[in-house]
Amino acid sequence: MRNQIDEYSFTDFPEGYGEFPYIVLRITYAIYMQIPIHFIPEGEIGDPSVQRGTHITNVSPSVLKLPKNEQIKVLHEKMLEQTSWIKNKVESERKVKLKVALVEGPEECYHFDEQNVLTVHHQIPSGGTLLDQEQRFIAYDAPHYNK
Repeated sequence: MRNQIDEYSFTDFPEGYGEFPYIVLRITYAIYMQIPIHFIPEGEIGDPSVQRGTHITNVSPSVLKLPKNEQIKVLHEKMLEQTSWIKNKVESERKVKLKVALVEGPEECYHFDEQNVLTVHHQIPSGGTLLDQEQRFIAYDAPHYNK
C-alpha cells in the first residue's frame, strides 16, 4: 500500500515486506535492499513465488504457536547464520564487501560490517531509498517497516 508519510517520504510495501524480522543490505550510500525472513514449518518447503525473501526451515509447530516476538527470540541464532550466509553469497557474486543487518524489531538490530564483525544496535536502519529483492522501490526517506 502506497502511503505518503510527509511531503518527501513515501512507502509502498509489497506483500511480506516491512514486517519483522528482515535483512537489510546496504547497497550504496543511502540505498538499501530488504529481504524478508519467513519461518517454514517442519516438513514444508517455502515457496519463493509466494513468500519472497529467505526462509528459516524446519521450525517446530510449538515455536510457530508462540507470539512473533517469541518466535524471533527462539530462532535468533538461525537467523544470524542465514544473514551471514546471504551476506557472503551476495559479496561473492558481486565482488564487493557490504554492510548487512538482521532487523528483529523496531529497536533490535544486528549489524555485520564489511569485515563480518557483528555488533548489536538499538537503532535500526531507516531512511534513504529502500528496494525489494528485484530492486523495485519500497520506501523513500521513511522507516523500513510498516508501523
